[in-house]
Amino acid sequence: MHGFIRYLRRLLRPEPLLDSPLILLGKGGGGSRLLSQMALDCGVSMGTRLNRSLDSLDMAPAVYRSVERKLGERQDRSPALIESDLRCSARTILHSIHNKGRASWAFKLPECLFILPELRSTFPHARYAVLIRDPLDTATRRSHQTARIESHIGGFTLPAAYRHCGRDPANLAADPIPLHNACATAHQLDLLMDHLDIMAARRKPAFVTRFEDVIRDPQGELAAFSRWLGRPVTGGGLSNFVNQDRASAATECPPEVLDPIERILQPVRKRIERLPTR
Repeated sequence: MHGFIRYLRRLLRPEPLLDSPLILLGKGGGGSRLLSQMALDCGVSMGTRLNRSLDSLDMAPAVYRSVERKLGERQDRSPALIESDLRCSARTILHSIHNKGRASWAFKLPECLFILPELRSTFPHARYAVLIRDPLDTATRRSHQTARIESHIGGFTLPAAYRHCGRDPANLAADPIPLHNACATAHQLDLLMDHLDIMAARRKPAFVTRFEDVIRDPQGELAAFSRWLGRPVTGGGLSNFVNQDRASAATECPPEVLDPIERILQPVRKRIERLPTR
């Protein structure tokens, strides 16, 4: 047992580069891949394994396990295990960085919203960049896996979202999909807003951009991100990534569904409205 504890301590010892990633945060289905492209356009390394949404596949297993440990009924849910798991996966990204002396690295997964306290502890010098989309637009689009009760990760996250919104998870099977999306959106964005409040209190404010602003003025938002990050823009992928048609697509909801969705989302929409704008 003592040997295992020493092993964990070695894994968690301070490492300047490992301790200071750029963590990109956004609700799944809310356009967060635009944030990843902004980071890539500023020369930030995100490893060699990215999916079409520019999620960091090298980090995915550890993040998913961390969410399950936190929200599920697993016995191996100690903070030390979560931290060591996340740091081991982060090293996979660092191994792909050649010039570590001048490196800046990042990762993005929507499921990070469920483990923000653990991320703050695991990566004590991390910086955070956030993309927020109007919650109503997000909730009326195609659902993300965190809002699907049949998905492995949704089996943990969607009941937690219902409890957060004061709804009984026993009603999940009978409720319409847009209601699932609304509860998931409200829960995850409340977690994100709590995180922004904590970072502001620590005088380490995050970079916050709105999906709608990136769609309207991609180069202006990229320039603002570049200034905040302190790295020049070296790529030009963001403009090609902006898709006006996809951004405006939404699912039609009848009034009997739309009305409860709007009530669920109203508190977090008010929180978002209070965010400062540039």
